[in-house]
Amino acid sequence: MSIATPITILATPTAILSGSSQATGRPPLLLNLSDETITLTWQPSGDTFDLGPGELIEVPSQAQVTGTSSSGTAQLQVLRSLRPLAAGGALKASFDESTGSLQVTRLNPEWGHTGPLQYSDSALGDGTYYEYFDLEGYDRFSVGVEDTPGVAGTNTYTVEAAAKNDGTQQESSTYFDVTQTLFGVANLTTSGLFPCTVSVAFKHVRVKVVRSADGGNTDGAYLLDIQRS
Repeated sequence: MSIATPITILATPTAILSGSSQATGRPPLLLNLSDETITLTWQPSGDTFDLGPGELIEVPSQAQVTGTSSSGTAQLQVLRSLRPLAAGGALKASFDESTGSLQVTRLNPEWGHTGPLQYSDSALGDGTYYEYFDLEGYDRFSVGVEDTPGVAGTNTYTVEAAAKNDGTQQESSTYFDVTQTLFGVANLTTSGLFPCTVSVAFKHVRVKVVRSADGGNTDGAYLLDIQRS
């Protein structure tokens, strides 16, 4: 697939990413080129996300994504290997790996610089769940948590990071718990907005969610909003 691939999003589920196509390297970005909302669906979980006109979202590593639009003609673009390099709060050039060159034209710099992400899961029983994101080119981030403990369960959130750049966000990287260092607490257990208190230089970050005391209800859920700058 090329660096920027336009896709027509039909009224029926339209394949966007297969999962294996972005298994290594930097995560791809999806850009809505249309004046209507495109509904993205992550498989096999069935989680959905409404991508508004002109909005951009980074796709988690190895995600399988389909999309639908009400008109059946909406246009979406897959952007690969473009990442803003920010330092001291100033937007720097983006690096295009396909050409080995810096892209210095300001193309929608505000949303390109801040890099918002959103993750959610539901109907959770006892277990451990992970949400991954890439921090290359950014030096600060915040984690917004909307926690749903359910009838009896408890969700505990910790933030882990890996400095190693081995081309994948998954388990081959060595992750270390940095929650206390970055947020001043051992873990996050309630809904809230948690800003990182120091500048960092990580490659990969993941939020680890441990659910316990569910009691067989399988009614735990969470919504995570990540903002990078």
